[in-house]
Amino acid sequence: MLVLARHAHAGSKKLWTGDDADRPLSPLGWDQARNLVTALDGVELHTLLSSPTARCRQTLEPLAAARGLSIDEHRLLAPEAPIEQLFDLVTARDLDEVVLCTHGEVLTALAALARTKGATPLPPAGGTEKGAAWLIDRRAPATGRLRYLPPVPQSDGDGSDFGPVVIRPLAPGDEPEVRRLHEQLGERDAYQRFSALPRQLESLAALVRNGDERHVGLGAFSGPALLGVVHYRVTCTDENPGPAADCAVVVAHRAQHHGVGTALIQQLTATARAHGIARLTASVPAENTVMLDILRTLGWSRTGPLGATVDLTIELTPVP
Repeated sequence: MLVLARHAHAGSKKLWTGDDADRPLSPLGWDQARNLVTALDGVELHTLLSSPTARCRQTLEPLAAARGLSIDEHRLLAPEAPIEQLFDLVTARDLDEVVLCTHGEVLTALAALARTKGATPLPPAGGTEKGAAWLIDRRAPATGRLRYLPPVPQSDGDGSDFGPVVIRPLAPGDEPEVRRLHEQLGERDAYQRFSALPRQLESLAALVRNGDERHVGLGAFSGPALLGVVHYRVTCTDENPGPAADCAVVVAHRAQHHGVGTALIQQLTATARAHGIARLTASVPAENTVMLDILRTLGWSRTGPLGATVDLTIELTPVP
């Protein structure tokens, strides 16, 4: 088991007057660092490796204290380090039960290099949130090798705080929570979800209950409460260029603008890739600018003319 983590929130780079390597975590960053301890509960670990920056080291400090481990700095996790050498380190077969904490630009460069080499699944380029981590299990089946561990949702002071979020496949026992999420959606929230699939979560509840091999659904849970769902349905099974699927996402109103939607899309992308999906597509209402910005950040691109809805797609490299 290997964990690749991005350092937690460290405040504004522009406002920091000292050496950037010394920029510390913000209060939100410390919350995210503590959340990592909970997210990795039950995962065997014996080594913590950090970029030689304060924000990466501090991200691992609560985990180190909880596990009784030391934190070792590693030069290859620094932003300016040779990415080829880091790739060799991360893909070494004897690297196991290790956490590596680095920077967003390093994770993106690592993913791009892995894509060109057709290597063991690594996190997708772009979009790994600060304080998030990827759990990589090389011994698991292809569909379970890569799991996204989102950061603790950001608080905006509106009383909608919640604890650590877990993303997992929806199961038949989740049908009541899916229906409850459907019932609580306002008209605007229902409209602003992706429109490429049926708009009613009632349809998703039926799929969760009955099962459908052409359909995959994931839920973001805080304890027993369902904060959001993301799902795709295979629409094209052509061998060339490969299977395609339409996807949709909806997040409870109280959980919006807390990073839940981003985390769901990240995990759905990794899951679709592991299932051999070559391309994901989505249609998003043009007025849903927040979701459009999220998708563009995660590597999606527009495929058609601008209108009331915007069509987007992302090409997925196959799991070797």
